[in-house]
Amino acid sequence: MSATLLIKLKSAFYSTLVLGLLDFLVEILMDGFSGFFIIAFFFAGIGNFLYGIPVSFFSDFLKNKVDKHQFNIAAFIHILFGFLTIFVIGELGLFAVVCSLFFFLFDEWQKKSVRKKDINKKVILTNGFVVIFLFSLGLIGATQLVPVLQEKTHDYYIIPEGYVGEVIVVYDIKHAPPPKKIVDYNVININDKGYGITQLPVSEGIIEDKYFYIDEEGNKKEIEEGCINGGGIQSISGDGYEYSSSSFTVTDKGCGNDFIIEGDRSLPQGLSLEEILLEENLAEIKNYMIVPKNNN
Repeated sequence: MSATLLIKLKSAFYSTLVLGLLDFLVEILMDGFSGFFIIAFFFAGIGNFLYGIPVSFFSDFLKNKVDKHQFNIAAFIHILFGFLTIFVIGELGLFAVVCSLFFFLFDEWQKKSVRKKDINKKVILTNGFVVIFLFSLGLIGATQLVPVLQEKTHDYYIIPEGYVGEVIVVYDIKHAPPPKKIVDYNVININDKGYGITQLPVSEGIIEDKYFYIDEEGNKKEIEEGCINGGGIQSISGDGYEYSSSSFTVTDKGCGNDFIIEGDRSLPQGLSLEEILLEENLAEIKNYMIVPKNNN
């Protein structure tokens, strides 16, 4: 095994280990132990060995083409390619930017140890500022870019005026009315029983939905963000069927951050997914149990 490859392998291992330890410490200090650092450690290792090592060889190739600023060029290449992962793995690219810095530093540290060459303190200080600047730029840029690249939900809920309580939406229903759009938003009509059905799949991503009350004459009034408490996603599946639903709760009083976060348990609960399937003739009762039918 060549000395250069051994340095790259060690750099990949060290950077993976440091990221895992840092994530572990943050987890313990901020949120308590959840085990997420194990996942971060695993995927960081895959990225460092399968992606970081080739990038580091590419960095060596480019910097050897120039006579000056080799250190800064290498730092730029490592951090740039860490940043570019944002376009593939989204917010996990933030970890890649951090790993790229660690990988670069461990790589250069081992090379300097092998060369045993004294370096001017002024050069060290200058290079240090450059690396900090490039890393800060990459991290800030990635932080700003992640929300832009993330998938967003664009649903447009129309709810009967005066309705308060839980709202359920069931997806992938073939006999639901054809989906309509208002600009870039998918319209989902909610009935007076507090549920709606749609042919569309479950929306995923950052929630950027709109909510409206509609009166009997068709006049719409937008519901304030503080009057909506997000719910979860539920699904049931079996031989020949699969149904998914999402929920949220709407109120017309007590709106605000507390309601957004905590909700209000005194508000009416909506129908269960099984009850909605019965209403839509997509389920039947067998042996006193609600059993979905085998087709949509």
